Amino acid sequence: KEKIKSITVSSKYIAGLNSGGEFLDLKKGENQLVIFLSSTNSYVLSSFFLTLYEDLKCLSFIDHEKLKNIIKSNENSLNELLVKPDLKANVGIFVIDLVTYKIWGVNFGPLILKSNMNGIIKGNNYQISSENFSNSEISMQLKRGERILIVSPGYLMCAKDAFEEEDLLPFEILLLLH
Repeated sequence: KEKIKSITVSSKYIAGLNSGGEFLDLKKGENQLVIFLSSTNSYVLSSFFLTLYEDLKCLSFIDHEKLKNIIKSNENSLNELLVKPDLKANVGIFVIDLVTYKIWGVNFGPLILKSNMNGIIKGNNYQISSENFSNSEISMQLKRGERILIVSPGYLMCAKDAFEEEDLLPFEILLLLH
């Protein structure tokens, strides 16, 4: 668990199920908390996204334009890595304004955000690109005491054998309450 200006972040995970894996990283910046999640099935892709996140960490403040520019400046390199159809890369980059507690960001892939007060933001099938940036944007105003559960693609993959899709979200709500 990590506590950053009245926001507590905790994560639970299982060991990697294939090469690549899922990564979660946090960065506290100028009145911002940035949450970066990636899920890949290739070590090369994992390294690529860790490098991309290091580029984001160098910025003192992240806004929509800076985030879109970093994605745009890296998309040709990413496309060169995604030449095989079986390679998968999903990314969620979320910025929480620590003054207004508004969360915004981009979600490229099946990752789900679930709130105990604001409902659900489901994932998508968009490729990571500047063209899909606006289609992949999310935004939510957080409230005092609100809990957000971020459900990774790896969790969804593991849970599909144990839950039917209509049963999965009520289970996740139980996780939000504990």
